[in-house]
Amino acid sequence: MHLFEKPRPGFAGALVATLAIAFSPGCSRDRARMLSDLESPMVKVRVEALDLLAERGTEADLPALGKAARDPAPEVRRAAALAIGRRQASAASDLLGELLADPDGTVQAMAVAGLARAKGPKARAHLLAAYGRRPPEVRAAILAALEGKGMSAAEVIHAEAERIWSRNFEALRRGGPGERVGAAEELGRSGRPAVVRLLGPILADDSAMVAAGAARGLGMAGDPAAVPLLLALLQDQSPPVRESAVSALGRLADPAALEALAELARSRTHIASVASQALVRIPGSGDSSCAAALVSSSPEDAALLASHARAEGAVCDPAPLAVVIAKGGAAAVPAIAVARELGARQLVPSILALAQDGKEDLPTRLAAIEGVGALGDEKDRQALRPIAAAEVDVAPGEGVDPSPAAGDDGSAPTGGGAAGVVPVDGRLDDLLRKVGANRSAAAQERGDDGSAAAELRSAGERLRAAALRAIEGAPGTTPARVSQAATQPANARARLFDERPEARSGAARRLAETPDQEARRMLAALAAEDYYREVRVAAAAALEKLGPEPAAAP
Repeated sequence: MHLFEKPRPGFAGALVATLAIAFSPGCSRDRARMLSDLESPMVKVRVEALDLLAERGTEADLPALGKAARDPAPEVRRAAALAIGRRQASAASDLLGELLADPDGTVQAMAVAGLARAKGPKARAHLLAAYGRRPPEVRAAILAALEGKGMSAAEVIHAEAERIWSRNFEALRRGGPGERVGAAEELGRSGRPAVVRLLGPILADDSAMVAAGAARGLGMAGDPAAVPLLLALLQDQSPPVRESAVSALGRLADPAALEALAELARSRTHIASVASQALVRIPGSGDSSCAAALVSSSPEDAALLASHARAEGAVCDPAPLAVVIAKGGAAAVPAIAVARELGARQLVPSILALAQDGKEDLPTRLAAIEGVGALGDEKDRQALRPIAAAEVDVAPGEGVDPSPAAGDDGSAPTGGGAAGVVPVDGRLDDLLRKVGANRSAAAQERGDDGSAAAELRSAGERLRAAALRAIEGAPGTTPARVSQAATQPANARARLFDERPEARSGAARRLAETPDQEARRMLAALAAEDYYREVRVAAAAALEKLGPEPAAAP
């Protein structure tokens, strides 16, 4: 109706009737009672008052509803969100935007529903701003609400990605050292083409912590253009910077870094372990891994390198290990680890001799016993029985009875073995347990825990236990329990809306194994627009597994 146009009779009549009802004494009294009930100490009364106010739909109630939106009871806040969502005023959208940050998920969902019905740009802005850090079910509801306002899933995800990039970019420029480290890594995880240009200069930062963060970010970016920059960092004076550069080169898995990483893996320095883990990531590094494994001083690194060399089909000759094992000592432990990974059965005699050498240190003997158990045949394992049954020599007067333990009837065990050796029969395990129990009880009575003799007995127990395990064979492993999310596509589909990139990429990988056509729309949006490179890669792989979209039924 034009401003100067005379009101139509029907319209004027309706307006007058509405105003008469709104300002009638009865209506005012009802509203006053509702507002009074909002101050009631009873949650139920406050909720009922909000339900009545929701039906009124007047904007004059918004201040009272806004106060109820901050009520300590989630039931009240949920009812307030419902009531606010019935209003179309701009102030209502602002209140619902605040409720999107409510600690209760059901309140958040009610606020999303209200904003989905609201008109105007404010509702859309609040929904977009809230999409970043919300539970999966709320993010899914927000996306559905925004799609109802004309935005596609790809546009929503793109808007989120731009906010993350801008936030980290500003933190890198203006933040403190800790903020800059986090920002450099997060910018790297985006995998955008601009990352190398942006983080390259940060590698020369005065703060070693920031430079190391930039190196890690370049590794996460997945851009081969970063390889020369990272190789130059291997000469940096700061150990954390060098280690970060090595790890980043491993992430990039570029063959151009193979020679440098192989040299560091063979170096026996503090960085050799990091270099070993990086080296095995590079395709075609089997021969280099073998060479590093043969000289490694770490059993864990040696096993990793040897396993990788074997998996790559490299010809890895274990012959040089024989000399190292024969010499014994700490150097024999990684050599035994390599022999186990390579399946070098020809070294079993040398390893068995080391296990039987009572003058060797405990870690070396334990490694040798385990090596015999892994590589030896039945005859080799049976040769460990004297170790499994032998008592430990202790100083005179310690009160340890070197004789075999008695049987169940109190009699001495049968057999003509030498003193201190339990006869080989079916009761070996039971007898050894009794020996251990008697010895522990005697040690507690004497109170000699921590003495040299007690340490010697403890070493003997460990040797006996290791020998028993080797003789009997390693126990079977229990199959890993498959999680419910891995077996149900619907659960994995919901995880595509998770605010954590690790959860989104994991869900995409599960959906690649269990095709789910209903997830196609979200996977396509993530593959195209997600901020994190790992999510884009996983979503693209899942789409490829899904294949072409099935044609619609005629």
